[in-house]
Amino acid sequence: MDVDDQMRGLPQLVEKDLVDKAASNAEKSKKLHKVCNETSLQAKAMRLTVEELLNQVRSNMTWAQTLVKELSSYIEEDSGLVNIASALEEAKQLMHFVRESDLEALGRFANKTHG
Repeated sequence: MDVDDQMRGLPQLVEKDLVDKAASNAEKSKKLHKVCNETSLQAKAMRLTVEELLNQVRSNMTWAQTLVKELSSYIEEDSGLVNIASALEEAKQLMHFVRESDLEALGRFANKTHG
């Protein structure tokens, strides 16, 4: 085969090579399109899940804020009713009284008066 014969066959070889590459690229494109569609569906599902979780978090935050406000209002309302420092001091005095008391003698006295 001489150079002229080779040159005449060259366009056919180039065309076949281009057609083969185009077919391969078309197949790859179809696969990529399918993967993109699947990824898009997964992303949409994930977004819905994330939005649902975000709504739950917001709901929980609102609930917690409401609870804190309610508890704060109880503290403000009851602040005059309970003085923790004085209640603790009274408890200490009662504990000291109990420790210093002769409970056996008090028990005998109580049994004599009720019995």
